[in-house]
Amino acid sequence: MKNKPNILIINHTSVLRLYQRKLEYLSRNPDISYTLLVPQIWPESGFSTRAEKTSDPDYRIEVAKIFCPGSGTRYFFREKIACLIKELQPRIIDLVEEPWGAVCAQALFNRNRYSPHSRLVFHTSRTTEVAYPPPFPYFEKRFLAASSHGVCRSEKARQLLLARGFNGPTSVITHGVDLDTFRAKEVPELYKQLKLKHEFTISYLGGLKKEKGLQSLVEALAKVKGDFNFLVVGSGPYEKELKQLIAKIGLSENTCFVPSVPQARVADYLNLADVMVLPSLTTPNWEEMFGDRKSTRLNSSHIPLSRMP
Repeated sequence: MKNKPNILIINHTSVLRLYQRKLEYLSRNPDISYTLLVPQIWPESGFSTRAEKTSDPDYRIEVAKIFCPGSGTRYFFREKIACLIKELQPRIIDLVEEPWGAVCAQALFNRNRYSPHSRLVFHTSRTTEVAYPPPFPYFEKRFLAASSHGVCRSEKARQLLLARGFNGPTSVITHGVDLDTFRAKEVPELYKQLKLKHEFTISYLGGLKKEKGLQSLVEALAKVKGDFNFLVVGSGPYEKELKQLIAKIGLSENTCFVPSVPQARVADYLNLADVMVLPSLTTPNWEEMFGDRKSTRLNSSHIPLSRMP
């Protein structure tokens, strides 16, 4: 087929091989040509990850240097984005990014300059209003006005997007899960390595931040009867205070802290849990956005989930 339509995908999370799985399936369609643009390196949760996959027989991968690595709001490309848009003349530019980000403004500028016919698609998980400083509200207003479609991770995110003034079509598509990675399996060596003392394990995996509601979780655990392990996997500014709270109520002997682990190891740590607890404290400026992704991974691993509050 001559002159196959090009689709350019921009996604900083695709530095991880795991987050290219969807494109691996999509690119099996021989009638569409896909190109993925990813950062060369992305730091998150204490780890700096270099692009894990840089070639594929069915789609093109371009790895590029960026400014402001680690910030989904402020990052943008130092190279390649303008040349790619000019070369590909893509039918669609699919930005797996929030619409107020600097990279969306950069894509819009280069689209207007080199390929004005290209349709812009974006993704959003935000469910609460957040007052971002200038110039990000301006970026968002311009980008939403120029976009052809918004992909929302939940119905609540879609309603907020409409309230923010987006008049184009939307879809609600929740986070998917790789069933080959996130599945029930035994991890006896990891259990021994962590020296967990009891048969039953209550786990938390995520950032150690006050807004995550970890204080409420620990206070609830103090009322649990019987022996159990409390496994905390993650890092963050609330760690010191959390350890003090755990010591105060006498749970230190039950608790095992593990710093943030690479995404490739998350499935193993999930399988240590007999029950996973997902607490959060919604505030006027913050609400848990990725709980659905965690619950989907847990369901595929056959691990019960308890939400708090």
